[in-house]
Amino acid sequence: MQELILESANIHANTFYSTVAIVVIGSMVLVAGVRAKLLSVLVAAALPQHL
Repeated sequence: MQELILESANIHANTFYSTVAIVVIGSMVLVAGVRAKLLSVLVAAALPQHL
């Protein structure tokens, strides 16, 4: 009985950690995308002034 409880707890921990990893990676990708967009907007805004 105790082994079963431990196993289910282990599975819950694994799914929890994988969910956290997915969320962290997703947010990092989102932040990177937003930064790239901001950079391209800044570059597009700055370029005509120099030319």
